[in-house]
Amino acid sequence: MLELIDRFKRKFDRESSSAGNLGDLSPEQQARILDHIFALTSSSFYLLDPEGRIQRASTSAGLLTGHESSELTGRLFRNLLVKESSRGIVEKLIEIHQTGQSVSGFPATARGKNGRLTQLILKVSPLYERGSFSGSLVAVESSNSSHQTPSSGEFVEWFTTTLEQTSDIVIITDKTGEIDYVNPAFQEVSGYSKEEVLGKTPRILKSGMHNSRFYRRLWQTILRGDTFQHLVANRGKNGRIYWEEQTIVPIKNGQGEISNFVSTGRDVTARRELEREREGIVALSAALRRTKKRSEMLPVIAGKIQELLQVDACALVRPTPTLAGIVVERAVGAWADIPESEVDALGSISNKVIETRCPYFSPDIGKDPEFAQKRGIGGLTALAGVPLIAQEQAIGVVWIGRSLSISQRELQMLVTLAELVADALHRSTLHEQTEFQLQRLTALHAIDRTITSGVDLRLSLETLLGHVMTQLNVDAGSILLLNPQTYEMDFTAGRGFRSKEVNYLQLRVGDGFVGRAVVERRVVQVPRIEANQQSLVRTPPLAGENFSSYFVAPLIAKDRVVGVLEVFSRSPLVRDADWTAFFEALATQAAIAIDNATMFDDLKRSHSELGQAYDATIEGWAKALELRDAETEGHAQRVTEATLHLAQAAGVPEYKMVHVRRGAMLHDIGKLGIPDSILYKPGPLNDKEWEVMRKHPVYAKKVLSHVEYLHPALDIPYCHHEKWDGSGYPQGLKGAEIPREARIFAIIDVWDALRSDRPYRKAWDDTKAFDYVVSMKAKHFDPEIVEIFCQEAEAL
Repeated sequence: MLELIDRFKRKFDRESSSAGNLGDLSPEQQARILDHIFALTSSSFYLLDPEGRIQRASTSAGLLTGHESSELTGRLFRNLLVKESSRGIVEKLIEIHQTGQSVSGFPATARGKNGRLTQLILKVSPLYERGSFSGSLVAVESSNSSHQTPSSGEFVEWFTTTLEQTSDIVIITDKTGEIDYVNPAFQEVSGYSKEEVLGKTPRILKSGMHNSRFYRRLWQTILRGDTFQHLVANRGKNGRIYWEEQTIVPIKNGQGEISNFVSTGRDVTARRELEREREGIVALSAALRRTKKRSEMLPVIAGKIQELLQVDACALVRPTPTLAGIVVERAVGAWADIPESEVDALGSISNKVIETRCPYFSPDIGKDPEFAQKRGIGGLTALAGVPLIAQEQAIGVVWIGRSLSISQRELQMLVTLAELVADALHRSTLHEQTEFQLQRLTALHAIDRTITSGVDLRLSLETLLGHVMTQLNVDAGSILLLNPQTYEMDFTAGRGFRSKEVNYLQLRVGDGFVGRAVVERRVVQVPRIEANQQSLVRTPPLAGENFSSYFVAPLIAKDRVVGVLEVFSRSPLVRDADWTAFFEALATQAAIAIDNATMFDDLKRSHSELGQAYDATIEGWAKALELRDAETEGHAQRVTEATLHLAQAAGVPEYKMVHVRRGAMLHDIGKLGIPDSILYKPGPLNDKEWEVMRKHPVYAKKVLSHVEYLHPALDIPYCHHEKWDGSGYPQGLKGAEIPREARIFAIIDVWDALRSDRPYRKAWDDTKAFDYVVSMKAKHFDPEIVEIFCQEAEAL
């Protein structure tokens, strides 16, 4: 305090022989400083005269007993206490008077105005005026205090004792802002000693968290004589930011001029950090609610943590599937472009955090014996990492870094935020895994549809490769099929390749990784192609593709290897057990597609061969019929071709044409049951013979109905002698009751028969035959078909 007095003396250029006298300041100035300190201090004080009578009590001190401070003035302090405490305080007052030593931690019980008892802890200090005992200062626990002006003579001693004992921060400056005095509370909070700050300005405390407008407004306020109150962020000697509820009051001299500024404040850092932690949790929670995907969450998390903790860098890392290293998922600030070497350094510590599930804190990496990277990471030396734990599993680590120190409170806040982050990431991961599995199931279903509905093997494999590349996040894929004749793997389908050379690739079954996959019947993984070029074998065709990773799976159908599925990635591929399992599932689908296509091709080929055999048999039967009647030679072939032409013109569907053809070829098959005497009779048939002849459609049905393959072709052999007016045979069908294909054939059969020689007549010319067909319109023949016949006659 002597330094303060001396500085005040020099400031006002006056002489004083007493170190305990502030003679440069008027009693009013002294009182105003004292009033300001007492009005804003959180400590409670009682000022006693030598007899122990209260001269002054702070507001907070009065509140302890339920009194107004003015009510206490003039009362004996001991009368505020219960009987036992009253005797004790009298003894202590006598003791300090005799010894001149303060007494701390003295317990006492006060009786309030309403009779309520309050436990107090007192510190009693003696006061002196010009070397003589002038009373005592009793300090209780913190509260707001009131003010009354002590006498000028006792001011310095009382003022000194009060400032030294208060827990509030006190700074006194001259009118230019140069510091004249700081109390012990300031030194404890800021870390600066009084020797380090006397003669300097409060600018040494600037935190950088307030802009120039803030400081300009501060000076404008106090220079015009007004009080300035604000929540201020200051930076201590060690770089720690502390928050102070600060009040600055101008002190004027007798001429009304500002001579000093008195700043008092309370360290509210803990409260501010608690508020900031709550605000941070609310802000981070709100930000995370707006995002669902992990890729969207990561930048939000890293940015918010950096902002809330005011650190230089933040990074989120997770272990690799093999737990051999880490992946930096997101880094901001000084770690935005962290070098690979420093990632490795961070990885070893991250694995330790994940393994132990305990936070890691290194205030100075350079002095950390367990830290391999002594230079710091990204130029930052203070490092803190907290595990992200979800469902009792460590899923990653959140790191913060700062060039200055990181406090324990900030580390605790990081722990709190990490719990929120871990829960959000876990929920996001579960959501994405569900969506991912749904996508994979959808892809497998789409492949199944292609396999079951498609018959084109290459189309099926191209579709499958599209899903492979999307779901496995690879850049290229190919399918090589085993050629059983050459025992080589032939390139069958591929996607994503820059060069077309792969299209002509052939590999021997035993070569390279393909051979290993086939022989061992398992997935072969090559995470780093450059280290395995020789075993890959395919180096020349893959030149210029810049692939980084390669994976191959055997295609096994019915316990037989039919080929391989290959995938390629141009960047390091992050994969896990699920990735490998899905790769194997896709390989199984590919094998099924190949097996189905092969079976379909075999079935199609067999069906075609069988159809050809049937058609050859039918033609054989037709020729056999013609051999019985040389005059009808070629009739079956002619009417078949003409019927097909007319049927197409009449709009018969394409799929029915094959049955039309077979029915036309076999239209007279029933004549095999007609006796030769009737079939070859040179003259007209009598009624009895006609009765037999009209049975040949019935015979045709009996013969062909036993051949299921020919059932769709029965309409023509059985119904081609029915007539539109109902006068035909064998059923006497009329109009639309007659199958349409039979109505078409009936016209062609008569048309060809009229134009051919018969034993009982010569062939008619085309005109006469044409006129006859037209004349039978709506009698023998379907009128609509006759019209179409007339349009197509020249082509028949």
